[in-house]
Amino acid sequence: MRNQEKISLLAEGLSTLTPREAMAVVGTLNHMYGITVSRCVLHLFTEAVKDPEGAENAIMGSLVLVNHGRQKIQVIKALREHLEIGLKEAKELSERTPVKLDNKFRGTQKLSGGRKLALVKALQNVGATAELK
Repeated sequence: MRNQEKISLLAEGLSTLTPREAMAVVGTLNHMYGITVSRCVLHLFTEAVKDPEGAENAIMGSLVLVNHGRQKIQVIKALREHLEIGLKEAKELSERTPVKLDNKFRGTQKLSGGRKLALVKALQNVGATAELK
């Protein structure tokens, strides 16, 4: 079997997964092979938004801001909006990369799966690197 055929079969099989199952595949790839699949995860997040209940349960990894990219001010704005924190704390978080964002909602609360989805998308839209680990 040629590589293209293998890829097509794999893609076909992945298309039938629920958001929870897809996130489990992503987690396994990351754990077993060290593969960072942030673009793949973003796509899965987009699909998971169609099934919010599944998304809440599927997103169990730690959300990490790896790099703020070139638009640091936009990253700070996204952090403030999605985490409901002040300017000073958002600025400090953006400067301490890589930093876990899981327990930063309203200063101390844990982020829900839906909020993780929204924050990852917002951060990546402004050029930051955010990953689930």
